[in-house]
Amino acid sequence: MLLRASGLKKGKYAPELRSFALTLHFYSKKAYVYVRKVFKTCLPHTSTVKKWYQVVDGSPGFTKEALEVLKCKAVEASQRNRQIVCCLIIDEMSIRRQTELDNGKLCGYVDYGTDLESPELPIANNALTFMVNAVNGNWKIPIAYFLIDGLNAIERTNLIKIALECLHETGIKVVALTFDGLLCNFKVGNELGARLEASQFKINFSASNNW
Repeated sequence: MLLRASGLKKGKYAPELRSFALTLHFYSKKAYVYVRKVFKTCLPHTSTVKKWYQVVDGSPGFTKEALEVLKCKAVEASQRNRQIVCCLIIDEMSIRRQTELDNGKLCGYVDYGTDLESPELPIANNALTFMVNAVNGNWKIPIAYFLIDGLNAIERTNLIKIALECLHETGIKVVALTFDGLLCNFKVGNELGARLEASQFKINFSASNNW
């Protein structure tokens, strides 16, 4: 990191620095931006980190092909003076806790689509899925899934923020976020800026670059 900060090292990021960048960005985008500023951009730009979350082979993470399809739909709609309006749906399902070998890679561990491997990772017991459903159309498309072993509200919120940023870049407009009634999801709503308690009910929030 110090070599990059001094300008003595350029090119591909080392696996250790990539791992640090992904971990820091996952837990706090604000902290990531601050560290990057202090160390004179030795860390990659946030747009680069988001690209590291994107996959093209059906692995966990944000599916690049799905985002490209949404971008094409947004362009086609704009040519007709329309805008694609969508709802982002988040759901979690239980999966069998096990590992198996797939093309030489041991699968079944916690995986956020960052291509980071460690024998210390726990085995996943749930899949967290993200799907986009058109409000002014008759289609839906899954855009991401993650293999998890429990995520707190802040960690879930950070993934949702990344999803909303990726969707914004495609040109579509997300007007609603749908999830089930888990207590953790209520806390996610609060983290995003909504208030789901009866005493101060507020169901709307706005995406912000200051997240």
